[in-house]
Amino acid sequence: MALAILGLTLAWFFTVIHTGAAPRPQAPAGSAASHPDRLPAPVVHAPVGPGSQGAAVTGLQTALAALGVYAGRPDGAYGAATRHAVARFQTSHGITRDGAAGTATLAAVAHALARRAAVSAAGIRDGVAAARAHARISPAQARAADAAAAAAESVASRAAVGAAAAVTSMLADASRGVAALDAPRTAALIGTLRVNAARFRHHGVPAPMATTQGPDGIVYRYFPGHGYQFHPLATFGALDAAVAAGRTADARRIARAMVARAVPAGPARVWEYGFPFGGPGTWTSGFAQAAGADALARAAQLLHDPALGRTAAAAFAAIPARYLHPIAGGAWILEYSWSPMLILNAQLQTYLLVSDYAHRSGNRAAAALASRLVTAARRLLPKFDTGCWSRYSLGGAPASAHYMAYHVALLRQVARATGGRSWATVANRWRGYERSGGCPTG
Repeated sequence: MALAILGLTLAWFFTVIHTGAAPRPQAPAGSAASHPDRLPAPVVHAPVGPGSQGAAVTGLQTALAALGVYAGRPDGAYGAATRHAVARFQTSHGITRDGAAGTATLAAVAHALARRAAVSAAGIRDGVAAARAHARISPAQARAADAAAAAAESVASRAAVGAAAAVTSMLADASRGVAALDAPRTAALIGTLRVNAARFRHHGVPAPMATTQGPDGIVYRYFPGHGYQFHPLATFGALDAAVAAGRTADARRIARAMVARAVPAGPARVWEYGFPFGGPGTWTSGFAQAAGADALARAAQLLHDPALGRTAAAAFAAIPARYLHPIAGGAWILEYSWSPMLILNAQLQTYLLVSDYAHRSGNRAAAALASRLVTAARRLLPKFDTGCWSRYSLGGAPASAHYMAYHVALLRQVARATGGRSWATVANRWRGYERSGGCPTG
């Protein structure tokens, strides 16, 4: 069953990977990049204006969003919303208000981004210094974090506006979490800073949800308005892939990097997302915890490493303590720590992962939880059927076509895992909905 779970995990959560070279710090703390009055001249695109299209417009829109004057989606089309945002920026910066992004406007945007990046980077360094002073991190970690912040700040002050905006937004996210810095959180911070500096030093704004890997195998996903962010679920998918392929060196490298990022929560260990995704700036996921328990247990077997098995148990321990909603005589996993939403794909995938973890580890609590998860899913599954499509969440809107296909694939996996024909029956009915084009419109 593990290989089947792996296939689903990779298909939906481990998309478009670009492996970047190991990043190197480019500017020490206290360099010109730390002083807005001594900022180097940034890269400035050729002027763009209403009717323009392409990467330069996407970059401009990304920059205007980072500066708080554009609320639309960066779509690369210079329409009315972009023109109005440029005009607002021009008014606030004493530039002739014409709604076109000429050389003076683009230079002002670039310098505004650099100033914001400098403020955020200074906040990161202050947080690192406080963590070092209270012995929450080592001197070596503090030096690495300072250098990584300086490298990211340097890119934000020199890159074209789209790339600079992505790094600036990431720095703002990072600066808001520095009060809680400890060794695992600082490890995550350093990796995030380095990857963003490396990617945006030579590349523009990627497509939403594009992913890249750091030199330690950690996966980072691009979110508009937040840059590349550490993605625990996708990283556990990468660990699964390495284990399934028998790549022991890769599996050991990724597993060690994830252990270094495991945040203590009593006897449990959790992996944090460090950017807002409809909720608070720092959050965790019951779904990711299940993926972590299973991936680390599988890595422990491959590598004959009992310590990884103990970390897998600590990952699982967080689930019953933090991420369960009792319902329908069973339990439903909370995909987002901040949200009570009961999401179908998370429930089905978590059941498969917890079942596999229980089988590998012999953990009786995991076996009992798997039974509660599948009970709740079976009893509530009819509520996810609209009669012509599936719902994404309990009582929620119809799923996207992407998630509809995911539901069908997961139902077939559950049918094979449980031997229950009812799961296959629903999968076939929902596949029929897909073939017929779904719910009638109009």
